[in-house]
Amino acid sequence: MKTTSLIIAALAGLAFAAPAEQVAPAAPASTPAPADRADLQLEFYVEREYRGDVTTVRDFDERECKNVPRSVNNAIRSVRFRGSERYSCTFYTDRQCRGENVTKRTNENIPSFERDFNKDISSFMCESSRRGNGGGRDRDRDSDKDRNRGDRDGRDGRDGRDGRP
Repeated sequence: MKTTSLIIAALAGLAFAAPAEQVAPAAPASTPAPADRADLQLEFYVEREYRGDVTTVRDFDERECKNVPRSVNNAIRSVRFRGSERYSCTFYTDRQCRGENVTKRTNENIPSFERDFNKDISSFMCESSRRGNGGGRDRDRDSDKDRNRGDRDGRDGRDGRDGRP
């Protein structure tokens, strides 16, 4: 009987003892947020007005620098956008999104690049227009501004010296 009393007392002591510390389940390893896939594809043409061989690039992320395929590197003369019109794409003269650049909105195709970029595109990056763009220069648009401002050296181009006729 003494043994039974001891067992009951031990069990009662365990029941009223402080509960064991519970270990919270391990938090799942944090995974980076999925990249924003661009709802867009670009068709690169080797001739103006969407003629000649075409190479299509799709499956890229927003704000991802993408080198153009080697088959069209420094050969692109026109670009057609397919998919969403809510993007701006910046085209670069060098690989890895380096060099001179021009930014175009995807709601207008590019039937022909201006001279400085014609057959000189090596990489690009597109992002949602809602986020803004990288601020690259739009040479097609800015060239008109340059013409309207006169020569870059401050002359107006009339006589080439002082701005007077």
